Amino acid sequence: MALLTLGLLWFQMPDLLSRAGWVLRTLGQVRLRAFGTSHVPASGPVILATNCRDETACRNVNAATERSVHFVRNKLSEEGLEAAIRIIHGGSVLALAADVGEATLAALQARVAATVLPVYYGPGRAVGDTHLRVAFGPPLPHDATPAEVEFAIQQAAAMPEDLH
Repeated sequence: MALLTLGLLWFQMPDLLSRAGWVLRTLGQVRLRAFGTSHVPASGPVILATNCRDETACRNVNAATERSVHFVRNKLSEEGLEAAIRIIHGGSVLALAADVGEATLAALQARVAATVLPVYYGPGRAVGDTHLRVAFGPPLPHDATPAEVEFAIQQAAAMPEDLH
């Protein structure tokens, strides 16, 4: 019965084992707080525009959402862009790290009608706060410019903590 339950959970959440590993690796470390998760749609194509710069930040953003997230950390070739589009159409969330560049976001926006969400990752806002913060901002227009996306990420950083 336990194996059947595990199989069903794995079917619904393919990254279940990596999430479990994340939980075990972060025991005793800095706590993570997520805000604005209500902005993440339960289904449909989504592109997360983040300020993440390293693998740990990417894993923490992944852990803050209930959906399966695939991070793009490098600029994409044409084949990579097609693979990213398939990921989005497959129902997963595609997240763009800060180093990906404006061209990748513009290419995705031109080919896929997906919700674009700004996501801030960084330290808490209060002085002396040792928690890390993942803040999902409100959805942006499909054709948001890179400057608008960057501004929205900074707005997400300033989002009040009582918004869950």
